[in-house]
Amino acid sequence: MAKQAQDRHARNIGTPERIFSLAGGGWLALKGLRRRSLTGTLLAAAGATLLYRGSTGHSALYRRLHIDTLTDTREIRFSKAVTVNAPPGEVYGYWRDVENFPRFLSHIRKVRALSNTRSHWITETPTGRTGPQWDSEIIEDVPNQRIVWRSLEGGGLYNTGSVSFRPAPGHRGTEVLLELEYRPPRGTVTLSKLMVPLSERVLAEDLRRFKRMVELGKLPTTQGQPVGREQAAAGGAA
Repeated sequence: MAKQAQDRHARNIGTPERIFSLAGGGWLALKGLRRRSLTGTLLAAAGATLLYRGSTGHSALYRRLHIDTLTDTREIRFSKAVTVNAPPGEVYGYWRDVENFPRFLSHIRKVRALSNTRSHWITETPTGRTGPQWDSEIIEDVPNQRIVWRSLEGGGLYNTGSVSFRPAPGHRGTEVLLELEYRPPRGTVTLSKLMVPLSERVLAEDLRRFKRMVELGKLPTTQGQPVGREQAAAGGAA
């Protein structure tokens, strides 16, 4: 009986998955508590479930399906796309200025350019504290088409990212595809410190924010000048 009870609550979730359960759970719980509605209650409940999952390292569903990711060292990947009403060259210009990233990527607190290809990144936890930070380097840069970057050794969280741009069908602007991959260093970080509030849902909201900011002219380009629909309209009126 005791062994059966122990098996029912044994850890079966690996460290990376626990990290993102805690991060996502904290984000959902905070967002839900701020809403005094049924939707807020449901968000808070979902957040509490993820927090329990992350803190205990146990998933009842995994147990029933005989899934165990405790020793799984696979990377955590995210991929989302959005269509922006702007030409590829303009959209590329916003992404090429890495210091723009904190304006629309909610898990990034600050990015400071160190050179034309290197930068320092600082993340933010769901509670507003400073999260992992690292130096990153652009390893591929095809103007108006694709940018690829990766973190350098010695940082708090190994990661890679890429963003691709292509004309949207029907002359509707630019299709932007963002792909991120995180690989938490095994055995070198604690769950309480490595709470990066990132999920598919959060990333989708971030890209929608980017879309709004570009189309309203709220982001500076690589030359530091805002360019967008508002300025274009003003220029046309002149």
